[in-house]
Formats: sequence, C-alpha cells, structure tokens
Amino acid sequence: FEEFDPALIGITPIMFENAFYSRKQRQIVTAKTALYGEDDWLSLSGTQVREMLRAGQALPEEFTRPEVSAVLIEGLREG
Repeated sequence: FEEFDPALIGITPIMFENAFYSRKQRQIVTAKTALYGEDDWLSLSGTQVREMLRAGQALPEEFTRPEVSAVLIEGLREG
C-alpha cells in the first residue's frame, strides 16, 4: 500500500506492526511495547499455525482461546 496514493485508491491504509505474546508481560505486545527480548516472545507464522491445526494440535492458549482452536481444527477436517 505504500506504493499507492490513498486519494487514487479511495482508502487510507493503516499500517500495524506485528504483534506477539510476551510471556513475562503476560500480554500481547509489539517490538515497541515489549519490555523483554525476542526470547520472551511467542510468535507463530501462518505456516506454523496451519501445520499445527492440520495435525489436530491446539494452538497455544496465549495465541488463541482453546475453543477457537477446536473450531479451526474441526473446520480443517471437514474441508
């Protein structure tokens, strides 16, 4: 979106930083708000998430609620 003039595309993009879970802070943070280094961060790539769900493995509770993992796993089984 940085390549396009917002007036020409009719929208104003809002850019967000990647967010991840800080084990020590016990909350979602970004690189700007994290008080601890990367070894503290729980961050999963889209590929990692898909692999875990396809294997029937629930995502970490810090990443998503257990009931959401269950729905996603079931959806992949049916799809």
